[in-house]
Amino acid sequence: MKYSVMEDPVVAVRYLDGEVREIGLRQALAEAHRIHSILSDSPLERFCVLRLLIAMAMDMHHLTALKDRRTLLKAGSFSEKTIDDYISMCEKDGPRFDLFDEQHPFMQSAYQEEVDDKAEKPVAALDVTLPSGNNHVFLDHRMASLHSMSPAEAFRALLVTQLFCTAGAQGYPSGVNNTSPVYDWVSGKNLFETIVLNMISEKEYTAIDYGYGDVPWRDGKAVNPKEEVVTVSLLEAFTWQPRRIHLVCGDDRRIRLIHLQQGKNFKGNGAWRDPFVAYRRTQKGEFASVKPQSGRALWRDIGALISDKNSLHCIPPLVVSQAGKVTGEDGLLQIHQVGLVTSNAAYIEWMEDELSVPAFLFDEEYDILAMLLRGDVMAVETVQSGIARAVQEHLSSDTKHTGSLAEEARMHFLSHMHDVIFGSCIPDLFAMQNDMTQEAQKSHISKFDDQLKKTLLLTFREIVENSGSTAKELALQSKAKGYAMAVMNKTIKEREEAHE
Repeated sequence: MKYSVMEDPVVAVRYLDGEVREIGLRQALAEAHRIHSILSDSPLERFCVLRLLIAMAMDMHHLTALKDRRTLLKAGSFSEKTIDDYISMCEKDGPRFDLFDEQHPFMQSAYQEEVDDKAEKPVAALDVTLPSGNNHVFLDHRMASLHSMSPAEAFRALLVTQLFCTAGAQGYPSGVNNTSPVYDWVSGKNLFETIVLNMISEKEYTAIDYGYGDVPWRDGKAVNPKEEVVTVSLLEAFTWQPRRIHLVCGDDRRIRLIHLQQGKNFKGNGAWRDPFVAYRRTQKGEFASVKPQSGRALWRDIGALISDKNSLHCIPPLVVSQAGKVTGEDGLLQIHQVGLVTSNAAYIEWMEDELSVPAFLFDEEYDILAMLLRGDVMAVETVQSGIARAVQEHLSSDTKHTGSLAEEARMHFLSHMHDVIFGSCIPDLFAMQNDMTQEAQKSHISKFDDQLKKTLLLTFREIVENSGSTAKELALQSKAKGYAMAVMNKTIKEREEAHE
């Protein structure tokens, strides 16, 4: 059985003309300028395939500086000769892109009886959406042994497993970023632009080695179970293998069994920060990656994506902060986000979002405007928390009822404030690019605070004040509103004083 991820279909894409096709990675790269986007029901798969294509493009071009990305972007497409030369270089000593090669199966380790014999598992263990082991939350009630995958499905699943795997019992390591963070990237007008906008050149990331050639299909090294690693290169991290995986293909070209066990265990040295991840300063003064949380929409962490000149609060994702410098344009950046919520090695839910954010908010020259937006979002967070507490603590002694009502009120408030942030707040910042005076800043804060107050009152009117009509209930509603208003007024006052 042979199946080349370069030549055989492994991913579905939509072309700019609307045509949908399943193609190999070589064609995806060669025709990237004609392709609109990668298709999959799973946002995890879409990002993992994109991240792999980015790693291939980085290893193929070995760009030195940001200007090289500008030059590549202006070229408008990847050179087919460059792609074919790269494939030939990688395969000069034998196959490197065959999923089932006996010596170097792509993104896997070759089978060794003494290492893999006791690590046989059903292929369901490779898919985060299928019930297997501790992962039983998705509604598929078939026994794990009944599942099978095509080579293309298994290819995409093993990419997701390597990037989004969780830490487990018996020393199973999690991915290169430990608990899966929120991944952010910028999309262009086509797949080619998307890849180039999210590539990183050597001089853009100097904290660790670039690692030209440190990709599994070139270094050819098998993954040793429980192998502890304390340093990592950029390209090695992009293709990190925290699991030792070997696909077993049946005579019917279906995969039902795999060999799966512990892989590389990254201990970290503090220098590694994923270019696709935002980091927020903790109360201890350290930086921690932004993690997805159930019930918390990803847009609420927009403050960690935008410019923070002195890293007082956050470190934005490098691919996002550099995108505007690559394009040289001052328009909107389309930022995609995906995260996988986990708990105790179980997969809970995936989350995704798409944000349209002005490119200037990632430029340190406009750091004051980024600070205003960050303050707006922080005010939203404080008030939404105050609304929830007000309802839970003052409305009723029935905690089950108030808990449900508090969540409804909180989500109502956040939904409306999302529209305020993206519908009026960001456009107002657009207008301030040529007037960032203290007076203009105060005017922005005042207009935003008015929206904050209107939304809070609307939330109580439409949600809380419809929860009961007796004299006692009305009195409790008034008390809850008073508490929430006090939280909001304190927040507004503190913002105004900070800008005196």
